[in-house]
Amino acid sequence: MRFLSPPQTNYTDYYDQARFNLVWFISIAFAGFILILTAVNFSSQNYEPTPYLAAFIMTVGSILVLWYTRRYELISKIIAVGSFSITSYTFLAHSGVIQYTTPMWVMLNIIFTYFTLGRTWGLLILIAQFLVISTFFYTKFQSNLAALPSYDDMDVHFFVLEFVFAGAFLAYFLHMFVTTNYHTERKFKLTNNRLNNQNKLISRQNEEKELMLKEIHHRVKNNLQVITSLLRLQSYEIEDEENTSKFNEAISRVKAMALIHEKMYQKEMLENFDLENYIRSLADDLLSTYGIETKVAFKIESSIEQIGSRTIVPLALLFNELITNSLKHAFLTTSEPRISILLFELSGGYFELNYSDNGKWKESVSTSFGQELITAMTEQLDGEVELSKGIEGTRYRFKLRNLNERFDEEQ
Repeated sequence: MRFLSPPQTNYTDYYDQARFNLVWFISIAFAGFILILTAVNFSSQNYEPTPYLAAFIMTVGSILVLWYTRRYELISKIIAVGSFSITSYTFLAHSGVIQYTTPMWVMLNIIFTYFTLGRTWGLLILIAQFLVISTFFYTKFQSNLAALPSYDDMDVHFFVLEFVFAGAFLAYFLHMFVTTNYHTERKFKLTNNRLNNQNKLISRQNEEKELMLKEIHHRVKNNLQVITSLLRLQSYEIEDEENTSKFNEAISRVKAMALIHEKMYQKEMLENFDLENYIRSLADDLLSTYGIETKVAFKIESSIEQIGSRTIVPLALLFNELITNSLKHAFLTTSEPRISILLFELSGGYFELNYSDNGKWKESVSTSFGQELITAMTEQLDGEVELSKGIEGTRYRFKLRNLNERFDEEQ
């Protein structure tokens, strides 16, 4: 009986293995049944043995090929096409032959093809078999009935035997279909439950991570505010105006970073950083820091929905220096100061930032620490900068990379 068992295969998918087992068992059983029917039909004058002999030869060849190749798809195609050819030959090439069981073999071939080869092959065999049967009824049915000989009780027994064989195959097909569907439904439920549990776990972990990150941002902001307060207290002891100004610049840079963390922990979603809102808040703080009462018109346009966690701080310091320089050095004689900030994405992971104002900067600014910091932040953002000055104001054009890059992506 070990020979009747299906051989080992490399199929890891349950459905492929089920189809292989179906083809193997059907081929083995069909070979035995067809051999019996072939012997019976050779002993009866009212049955045509040729189709059964051809089916037996085809089945034995299929078993051998299936044993060596372990590929059920190839054998399924051979059986589907071969069965179609044999049943078509039986319908169209013979007259005076009883065709009671042939339609059942046709139906079995269609079911077999659908189960093992899928919808496309099953539909093709179905249409082809329908055309053959229709042709038989239109061209051969009447003449076949007229030529039928009389048959005895033994012929009836042969007919019942073949019908039982065909019914057994049909029952096996239905059993495999129900078993496979049951396994599919069970696997779907298990997979669905597993995914639901994983989604709940991931959601809980994301919530915990979100709370932790917000707490970190909150604590960092508080620490930076402490540093700001210490610097401010220290600046009160300095009488020299130039040194006091440097302290104020340091304070504004620390506040720019603190403002980032304040915006982050106040947000419901940490991933989407509102750049426009941040720039306006930063500008308001700087206006207050430097005591500028003149209203500055800001034009801020950004097509960037996400700013990566790796680039938020250097980008914020860059904006802080640009706006600070404009407020300190560009608007001393400007009646209607304006600042324009345009940020949009280019191809290849690049971003373009255009910063401009309508004031006139002091010449010494080009060698200041703030200008050096602008250059350093640009390099940290893997970018380059072009500076142009004219009677209509000063313009910076930055070409930056990967502004939406996160720390976890970098790692």
